[in-house]
Amino acid sequence: MKKYSHIELQTEINRLSFQIEQIKNKVDESKELNILYNRLLIERAHVRKKLKAAESKNLFSYLPKPGLFFNKKEKKKISDYFAK
Repeated sequence: MKKYSHIELQTEINRLSFQIEQIKNKVDESKELNILYNRLLIERAHVRKKLKAAESKNLFSYLPKPGLFFNKKEKKKISDYFAK
């Protein structure tokens, strides 16, 4: 995996944003432009994620958050036992 600098990633985001703005008005005209528009949106989101990961130097930012996979137990109140 090639490492990109922050400037390269930001330049790529700006280029993709410009292309998206150019195509945005013509999306409804053809199916090919719609597919291209969606592909550019996904590519820009991917590059943004790379930039965010590159900016984060914390080791724990790469690990999944603990609350995502395990449901938190709900605390029961005393009134829950006596509810009708």
